[in-house]
Amino acid sequence: MSLKISKKKFIYLISPNKIPNSFYKNLKLVLKTGKVSFFQLRLKNYSLKKKIIIGKKIKNICKKNKVKFIINDDPLLALKLNADGCHLGQKDMNINIAKKILGKKIIFKVKKFTKTPTVAIG
Repeated sequence: MSLKISKKKFIYLISPNKIPNSFYKNLKLVLKTGKVSFFQLRLKNYSLKKKIIIGKKIKNICKKNKVKFIINDDPLLALKLNADGCHLGQKDMNINIAKKILGKKIIFKVKKFTKTPTVAIG
């Protein structure tokens, strides 16, 4: 899998912790600009069921705008939503275990917050 990123657009957008109904309309407007390459769904205080409902809506918006849809901290949710990849923080799942779950999906693994993240593909 090759990771094609336009040098003219490399904005990595991260969701707020709470998703109000107005968020979807605003996200469509932002992604329609063509300046965002990645969108990371980062929901810490929602049930799995609610994350799936929200994730499906956002994934469709991302797909229509050719933006990679990334799930934060949860390779199983990324797999369930058929996301483009998963972001793993320093204290999250081991990258080798995540690769077994996600296969060829993109995995962002932050080793230290002061350094560039490691990107593993498949």
